[in-house]
Amino acid sequence: MKKIEIVPMTKASAAYTAELEKICFSSPWSEKSFEEELSNPLAVFLVAEDENGVLGYVGCQFVYGEGDITNVAVHPDYRRGGYGSILIETLIAKAKELGYDNPTMI
Repeated sequence: MKKIEIVPMTKASAAYTAELEKICFSSPWSEKSFEEELSNPLAVFLVAEDENGVLGYVGCQFVYGEGDITNVAVHPDYRRGGYGSILIETLIAKAKELGYDNPTMI
């Protein structure tokens, strides 16, 4: 497994996330859609990065005490390496940090 870092999505990484979205999904979110989520206080979007850039991401919106995972994507070249699991585990830790610590709410 390559050394990666899980960090909050930024405006710069939103462009790369949108490109990844085009590779992974037939109805991809636009770069603008990801950028709008950056200012959404109810959303958490995390990206997995290595020295080459964004290799995956996960997004979640929290409403009325519940978290709804909007998408999880990992670049095809990095699939089956555990990166999706790491992204979800990090998201769950972030949800707990934000006070969403009831597993039925995540």
